[in-house]
Amino acid sequence: QALQETLRTKSPNRGSQAASIAEDLYTFTIERITDTELAYCSSVLFNAESGILKFMRDAAGMEEFAGCKEKLLDLLDAYVKMLGGGKVIQYAPDIKDTCFTLFARDKSSQVKKSTFPPLIAVLELCVGTPTAKHLDVAKMADKYFQACLQPTKHTSTVRGCIFHILGTLCEVYPEQMVPYSERLVDIYVKALKAETNSKKP
Repeated sequence: QALQETLRTKSPNRGSQAASIAEDLYTFTIERITDTELAYCSSVLFNAESGILKFMRDAAGMEEFAGCKEKLLDLLDAYVKMLGGGKVIQYAPDIKDTCFTLFARDKSSQVKKSTFPPLIAVLELCVGTPTAKHLDVAKMADKYFQACLQPTKHTSTVRGCIFHILGTLCEVYPEQMVPYSERLVDIYVKALKAETNSKKP
């Protein structure tokens, strides 16, 4: 709720205030919470009206909240990996939607980059579960493949993340990646050659 309040306030410092709240959330959730508190913590973090996913979607594209979103994505990644499969799967579609919304709408390369670790973790955890069909992997694959075809639109770090997630999709959802396989190999080879040539003296 404190995060949502920063969206409503007119304070010129609201971005830094939100980042400070996110920092405190990370410290409490990842460093201090006990196993017995995980269920309650999840219900608060992933609350549909006041949780961190709702906040990040509401703040998508708002540059003053970039630092806050980056920290919340770091928190999300660490928390997903701490929870593990069964306890996080119910939140997987919302996590996927939030990460993809931020990737598509945020200008900050740091925010874009930070969307990939939690999304990849969720994709891997959902393999072979009924939830996987709710992730709309085919649409996700197409969107990231299209982003891959626009190399000048993203920084080299973000391009590397796009290659990483496409590789993950090929590994864990190969049936969804068949339409892109040959073109992806070609793109990867060209990128590798360009990288190699750029490092030559």
